[in-house]
Parts: sequence; C-alpha cells; structure tokens
Amino acid sequence: PYVVVDDCPDESFLVTRIIEQHEQEVDLCMLQNGAQAIDVLGDPGSRTPDLVILDNKLPFFTGIDVIKSLMNQARFHSVPIVLISAGFSKNEIKEAYRIGARSCVRQDLDVTNWNRQLRSVLAYWLTINEVQ
Repeated sequence: PYVVVDDCPDESFLVTRIIEQHEQEVDLCMLQNGAQAIDVLGDPGSRTPDLVILDNKLPFFTGIDVIKSLMNQARFHSVPIVLISAGFSKNEIKEAYRIGARSCVRQDLDVTNWNRQLRSVLAYWLTINEVQ
C-alpha cells in the first residue's frame, strides 16, 4: 500500500491522481495529521507500506516527528519516505535525511511547477527505483 499523510485535501488529491496514473490498482491510505500517522503506521499489526508521502507541516506532530517514531521499527528502515513541505529549513532537511527520509521535496508555490516536481519524484519511487 501507499500512504499519503497531508492535512490539505488538494495536496492529497494531487498525490493520489499522480499515483493512480502509475498504478492500475492503487491500495492507498490517506491520513490527515501526524498523530494519526503515528497511530496507524506505528501499529505493529499494520501492513508495511511500499511508499510514504509525508507533509512536514502537519497538525499535532511534524513529518520529522513521524519519521522518528516510525524508524523505531525495523520494518520501516527500507520504506521510502518522501517528505514534502513549502517551507523547509536547511536544518530540517539535514535532520530528515539523517533520521531516514529518502527524499525531501520543497513545494513550489506555482501549481504547475509543483505538479511537475511531484510527478518526477513519484515517478522515480513508483517506476524507476528498483525495490526488493
């Protein structure tokens, strides 16, 4: 399954549409905040996702907080986590990679550019990158 964690319905819709263009049948889990992500994904009985797209600016816990929590479980060490945000600081980016993010994507305020960037990143993780 693919997991999208974003509190903005428009962003979630965009990510969903892009994933659907790459996959015929999509097993997609949509979550709206950091607390929900930690609860659902952190449950040892839940299925391990194939990809997590995670907004960094979330209610309750940041995306970085979510990654820190998930990395306490070995099953997440090989899961690609793509962290997105309109306002990353250099320290946030360094921290995200240090704790296990596979990509950090700065959201472009221009919708056309953002759509193109997101398509490129997701194309890499959904079709180009070889997974086990």
